[in-house]
Formats: sequence, C-alpha cells, structure tokens
Amino acid sequence: MTIDQVVALLGQPGKIADLGSKKIYAYPNQKVTFIDGKVTPTEDSSGSQPSSIPNQPRSIPNLLLYEAGLGVLIIGAAAFLFMRSRRRAGMVPPGPPPPMPQAARPPQDQAAQQTPPPAAPAPPINLIQRLDELEKLKERGILTQEEFEREKGKLRSM
Repeated sequence: MTIDQVVALLGQPGKIADLGSKKIYAYPNQKVTFIDGKVTPTEDSSGSQPSSIPNQPRSIPNLLLYEAGLGVLIIGAAAFLFMRSRRRAGMVPPGPPPPMPQAARPPQDQAAQQTPPPAAPAPPINLIQRLDELEKLKERGILTQEEFEREKGKLRSM
C-alpha cells in the first residue's frame, strides 16, 4: 500500500518520523513503516520479524481482515435483531385449535363433550430391567443401601 492509501484508511497519524527514504507513521494502536513510499513489515528492537504484541495488528492487510470480520459480525447481529422484531405479534404456536365458545357449538357436540375420553393406559414397566439399574447404581455408590431397599419396595408394590 502507498502512503496515501494508508492515510485514507487510517486517517492522519499522531506522529511522522521522516528518515529519508524510510518514513514511520505512528497511530494510537500501531506503527506503519514505509520504504520508498510503500508499506513494509516492521521489526522490533532485537531485529527479528514483526513484534508479537497481543491484540495489535501487525500490518494493514491484517487490520483490513479484522475490520471486515467485525463488520460482518455487526451486520449479522443487526439482521438477527431486525428479523426477530418483525415477528407477527399474533403468531400462534402449532397445536390443537382453541376451544369454541359454548354458544357456537352445535347441540350434538355438547353431549359428546360432557363425557371425558378414556385415559390411556400407562406403559408397562420392565421390573427386572429397573431392578438391574438400581443394583448398578448401588454398586457405583450413587444409591445407599437404604435408598436401594426403598426403591425396590416401591417396585414390589406396583
């Protein structure tokens, strides 16, 4: 990137160090080094590759990727909230229709409505399987002997 492109992206720097063909633009969160008007990687004081300061972008492309990702995150959150607010207030969850008022029901429907439907039988309990489960729980130390005996008594009374 050129100096003009960096200034257009990041704005005017806080400080500029002009060292002839090398210029250093200092921003609050980073420094950008230019050699012959082009961005170059910076070196730390030991002369090694770019510094590994946490949470500090090391170059303009990294900063652009970060800003693009942040923009996508913000737009996604805004779209979610917008769609959530546009839900119809009168939406009814799926299920049986609401009961009709007494006056709207036909007369033959009232007689059928007065007798309650027969209760569905409870599913049978496999007693041997349940006793095995209780025994395993007792062996693992989850149930005490008293709890085991109490649960076994409940099963016998069924």
